[in-house]
Amino acid sequence: MNLAGDITQLVGALITAYGLFYAWERLTGRIAKWRQKVNRLATAAKAKLLGQTEHTTIEANETVIGWDVASVLKINHPIDTTAPLEDQVARLVVVTQRLRDGIDEIQEQILEIRDRPTLSMDEVRTAITEALSGVEITQTPHAVRDLRWALFGLFVTAVGILIGMF
Repeated sequence: MNLAGDITQLVGALITAYGLFYAWERLTGRIAKWRQKVNRLATAAKAKLLGQTEHTTIEANETVIGWDVASVLKINHPIDTTAPLEDQVARLVVVTQRLRDGIDEIQEQILEIRDRPTLSMDEVRTAITEALSGVEITQTPHAVRDLRWALFGLFVTAVGILIGMF
């Protein structure tokens, strides 16, 4: 009976460990973040090995003051001088189009921000308080549900201890 109790305790401890790990992962999301980071690194390494990297660097040479940006953009882009002139020009056209698209996106974001209404500090505090109170209420049932496996594992461990005693 002692061996059965020890095995049951071990199984209970493993179930508890799994339950705690599952609850921790659901609460923090760290494993998913690590997986995404590894995937990005693997994709970048694969592209580098296959020679598919593209280098376009944009540098701002002037100082940013408040909301006004006075800058001169300088593009550092490796150009294969041995390539035909048409290929070099085509590459510059692609880079220029990407820069134009980026500028268009930034202008749209600026317009969206400019059109947003302003909030007073009291409104911000009220919104934060409401959001935090909602988080406390909604997180408690989920946290208890995520701990089901851990609680079940503790029960199995307790049963194992009782079996080992007799």
